[in-house]
Amino acid sequence: MFKPLTLAIAMRYLLARKTHKFASFVALISTIGITLGVSALIIVTSVMQGLQDRLKDNLLGTTAHLIVSSDSSLDAATLTSLPHIIAITPYVKGQALLQSDNGIVLVNVEGEDTSRLDFNLKKPDALNDDIPSGSFEIYADMGLLMKLNLNLNDKVRLISTQNARYTPLGLTPSQRIFYIKGALPSLMGNNDVPTVKGNYSDIKKLLRINNKKASYRLYLSDPFLINETTAKLPQSLTYTTWQDSKGDFFKAVAMEKLTMTLMLFLVIIVAAFNILSALAMMVSSRLSEIAVLKTLGMKEKSILLIFIMTGSGCGILGTLIGLLLGIPLTQNITKIAEFLKISVSANATELPAVISPMNITLIVAGALFLSLLCTLYPAYKAAKTDPIRHLQQGF
Repeated sequence: MFKPLTLAIAMRYLLARKTHKFASFVALISTIGITLGVSALIIVTSVMQGLQDRLKDNLLGTTAHLIVSSDSSLDAATLTSLPHIIAITPYVKGQALLQSDNGIVLVNVEGEDTSRLDFNLKKPDALNDDIPSGSFEIYADMGLLMKLNLNLNDKVRLISTQNARYTPLGLTPSQRIFYIKGALPSLMGNNDVPTVKGNYSDIKKLLRINNKKASYRLYLSDPFLINETTAKLPQSLTYTTWQDSKGDFFKAVAMEKLTMTLMLFLVIIVAAFNILSALAMMVSSRLSEIAVLKTLGMKEKSILLIFIMTGSGCGILGTLIGLLLGIPLTQNITKIAEFLKISVSANATELPAVISPMNITLIVAGALFLSLLCTLYPAYKAAKTDPIRHLQQGF
């Protein structure tokens, strides 16, 4: 009458609530636990992924992804052929003292020759090519401008001891007058050195760098793929990457993301063990029915399948509900935060959330796998039931 028979029996056991109330209650709790675990995992991983992407754009958008240097001439075509490279510019960097009427501060000075830019795909947004050579204009960190109370077009002096020269007056540093043209986003920590950017030729004159030493700034399509790029660099070249200055910070973000994911995944694990408990109670209370099914000719494989489907039903239902709740909640996470009066950030209008199909697939697959795994032992014990011993006990 029922086709397939195993599915019909499994549905009957799954929906039977009156005869085995406690086992049904435990199964309901496990379903709710899996629902909460799956939805919470989707929300947290999406928000953490969005936060990581925003930090990558903000922090690494103005930080050099890869700087390659050599004491001899460099072939830009060789660097362009490296994996994940989208642009290359001649680059110079050093440290100097920025002096104004309100104080003196140590700064990093950078310059790029955007007129000699090699593109693979597109021009990076971080490039500023509107500073003409010989204008001696700079963009300065916003925090630095506020600290020294500087405004646009204000005059400052940059003093560099790099390649200082001996004169009759002693060791003389290089110094030049620069004018503030604009502000850079302030992303400094308490111990970070602020950055100023100027024209390539102007900064090169300030630092007294000769033409024999070549240095290039390389832009990557994804800064997190830096290891694949540096692995292809010739060993004769020296290089620095964004990991030298920002690597520890992003490792901490990744560790926090992993820790929160593991903690929430424990909710799913506990709920899956509740499925094991509920199914074990169901099997122990239906030993006589299993013995009858075996006497009627049902094979052990079919009985095993019946209880696997019965236990997995709770996991499938909980995962499906969690998925249907998690995605809409993630999409409206900013509105939920505003409703709960949770402050997002002083500089952000919404919580960053990126719904990744890969993350959702892994969460759903993990929840289903744990649910299936916890059904195997009770189902195996049911399949190995001795029909003769349990038929003697009656119903």
